[in-house]
Order: sequence, then structure tokens, then C-alpha cells
Amino acid sequence: MHLPLRGCTLPVRAVLHCPPGKGDRIRQLGEWVSRFSTTCLQRSLERRIAGGVHGAVSVQPQPRVPGPAKFFSGWFQLPQSRITNYCLNSIYQIGVESMAEITAAQVKAFRERTGLPLMECKTALQEAGGDEEKAVAILRERGEKLGEKRASRETAFGRFGIHAGLDKPAGAIVELKCESAPVAQNEEFAQLADDMAAALAAATATIETAEQLLELESPSKPGVTLKDQMAELFNRIREKFEVGRFAKVEGPSAGYFHNLGTVIGVLLQVEGGDEESAKDVAMHVAAMRPAALQPEDLDQEQVAQEREFLRAAALKEGKPENIVEKIVEGRLRQYFAERVLLEQPFVKDDKQTVGKFAESKGMSVKKFVCFVLGQSS
Repeated sequence: MHLPLRGCTLPVRAVLHCPPGKGDRIRQLGEWVSRFSTTCLQRSLERRIAGGVHGAVSVQPQPRVPGPAKFFSGWFQLPQSRITNYCLNSIYQIGVESMAEITAAQVKAFRERTGLPLMECKTALQEAGGDEEKAVAILRERGEKLGEKRASRETAFGRFGIHAGLDKPAGAIVELKCESAPVAQNEEFAQLADDMAAALAAATATIETAEQLLELESPSKPGVTLKDQMAELFNRIREKFEVGRFAKVEGPSAGYFHNLGTVIGVLLQVEGGDEESAKDVAMHVAAMRPAALQPEDLDQEQVAQEREFLRAAALKEGKPENIVEKIVEGRLRQYFAERVLLEQPFVKDDKQTVGKFAESKGMSVKKFVCFVLGQSS
């Protein structure tokens, strides 16, 4: 900005460190007194305000302010009382910095790059002297501090990133959580979740922790880690993100993500079959949520307890001893049909089991992973 001062037009600007609630008026004064264009004004400020230097002037509040107040009042033709009351008595520290002029076009371009509010972009560019890379580093540092403040917030919403396909060498699923439902539907948030799954599927090393996962390169942003991608998105959205559970399977796979009501993600490892049939089985898993792939995968101690319970019930009913075991095996089939994927009636055709459906399509189901958002298992 330019302000006419006693017949002269001077470009002026300032950066002020001020107490809460006083910012607007103090910044207004700062717009007047910074970026000195005349030697006279520079020397006057240096002499009257604690002997500053050209690059920066740091001023601690003085017990008396009439001198500076009178000086500013004379320069800007404002009542001395206003200068004193509105500004000088309120300033704890003033930093007057000689900074590069930042144009509106620079701010607009930087905002398009970062997606952050205009004023934050402008302030970062000012602090960085117009250097965009330094400004990005400043914004990232601010974002990290904000992230620390939000660390205790609950992440009750989110989505699953899934990377799967019969033509892919590996499949993966990643749970990515956030604070609110709208963010869970955000396109960039969804892209981040999918990038995490794709990076996990492509990883040659064993990934066991979220920290290891975040160190992988983002598939959609070459040269950028998933951690930096997540930090950049956090800077724009300002919500806490959290990586939850994740899993990987080798070989052909299928996936399904259910996002209505309960949020569920399914990853299926298969051999043979086709994409549509594999996805149908994945959808069945999301709907019925089996506990195991086949009876042998269930907790055998629980199966034994169920067997004893059914045998005792049959004897109590007065069934002959020689047919009790057949009755128990028949009732166990119902127990398995409720808990075992391959034994469950297929949701699209309950006249056949999932195992029979897969067999009819030339497909063998090897493994499945079913995550419900927010659950620990």
C-alpha cells in the first residue's frame, strides 16, 4: 500500500507481534510505519524507537510512551491520545521487517498450489520473502504444530482404501480415519486412502506399522511420501487423520467398500474366476461378516464347546444314544453356516453355499479380510 505522508508517497508495510484482541488496530499502525522509503524516517524511527537496524527492529514496551506517541501523531496527523490508547500501550513487541513485496498474482498462484486461505498464503510468502518452497516449509511447520494440538481428538469417521484386481500381483486394504463425515467423502481424502492401499500392495518390504506405511512413496504423487501427502492435505482440511488397520494379500484379489450406514471394507484373495464373481463374494462378506473362511479356521475350543452343548441337548430331548452323534453333526452344520464363509448360503442365491457358487465359477477363495470402521478386529 502507499500512504501520503507530509507531501510524500511512501510504500509501507509491517509484521507485528501483538496481544489478542488488539491485532486490527496494531496492524493498521504497522501498515503505516514500516518499509521506510526516506532516510529521514528511518533515522527518526531508529533514534526514537530503541535504536533498531534496517533489517529488523525489536522493541519492548517502555514505561513511558509520550515520545513515540507524539512522533507518530505528528507524522500521521492523528490525535496523540488515539496513537497512545489504540497502539503503543498495547504493543508487547513490534517487529518491523524489510520484506519483499508480494503481489496478488503470487498469492493467488500459491493458494492454488496449497489450497489454503489467502491470508495464510500471503503471510507465509511474506515470511519467506517470496520464496514458495520456503513458504511451503513454513506452512508445513505450522500444520505440524496444529496437528499436535489436535492429537487427542476422536477419529470416528473415515473410509477404506482398496487396491485389488485379478490382474494385479497383490491386493491391499487400508483403514484411514478422520474427525467428520464430510471429510470422509472428500475426493482428496479418498485418493489418499487409495494411494496408501496401492503403495502397500506394491511394497517389497514387509510393512508392519503405520509409520512404515507412511514412509512409502505416493503412487499419485511421484517423489512425495504418503506422510507428506497426508500432511499437505491436513494443512488444507485441518482435521486429524489416523491410519488404522491394514492388510495385504499376494496374488489375484477382489475388494468391496460399503459406505452406507456401517462402513465396511473387504479384501478377498482368490484363484481363478472372474472380476464380477469375485466382487460378488466380497459383497457377501460385507453383508454377512463371516468369522472364518472354513470350519478349520474357527476357534476349535469354541467348536468343541458347541459340540458338547448340542450333544447334551440331544440327550436331554430323549434321543437314542446311537443317533445322537448324527444329530449333533447336523446341528453343527447350521452353526458353521452362520459363521463360515464357504458354508454360508450365498446372498444372491440362498439355494447354494458360497463355496458352491465359487466352484461353479471356477474360483477358489483362499483368504478374506473384513474390516468394520472403528472396530479393533
